Amino acid sequence: MVNVLSIGNSSWRNIQRLLLPLYWFQSYNNSVCVNLNGTINWLALRNYYDIYLNGITVDEYVIVSLDLSTESDTQLLLPQVFDEVPCYQPTLAVLMDCLCFSYDFKRTHYVIWQMKDFGVHESWIELFKITYQNSFSFDGYGMEFEKFKLVPLHLSENGDTLILANDDLSEAIVYNCRDNTTAKIGITNQIFWLQARGYVESLVSTR
Repeated sequence: MVNVLSIGNSSWRNIQRLLLPLYWFQSYNNSVCVNLNGTINWLALRNYYDIYLNGITVDEYVIVSLDLSTESDTQLLLPQVFDEVPCYQPTLAVLMDCLCFSYDFKRTHYVIWQMKDFGVHESWIELFKITYQNSFSFDGYGMEFEKFKLVPLHLSENGDTLILANDDLSEAIVYNCRDNTTAKIGITNQIFWLQARGYVESLVSTR
């Protein structure tokens, strides 16, 4: 069931049920729902009760997209090369106004795919395939298990700089795409990076 809050009259109402019974992921600090062009998108699993008994396979993963204007939902397929369940939960993000899907690849690389044409499965392209060995090594700092728990936050307009959050350490990493180097963001106060979202201006008043 999906509930919608109407700001005008401060009332809740139900809209149609999703096409299939789905289970959506949540982690401790982060919801994987992302907003893009009037749609809410999140990762889900088909047939959750069968998965509980038999385990997850890649065929169970799907992206659910809820269109807020029509109040209808569709299911988007993941890139075809995603053929192995990763050791840590995949994530969705919006980078350069495109839906992106990222995951750990065989504990050697961090991969980000971008859907260039929203809703078109054939438009998936591999945006990044970053090796852990060279890209996520800091002096005096080892990213062992933590290196798999990365979430993209922002990609610069020229595509040169990628900012990622670390799900385990609650910190951010700046990746330089040109020279394949990384640096931690040096802010002393604790920040919940995984709750960071891009700010979009709106004419809607909340008063």
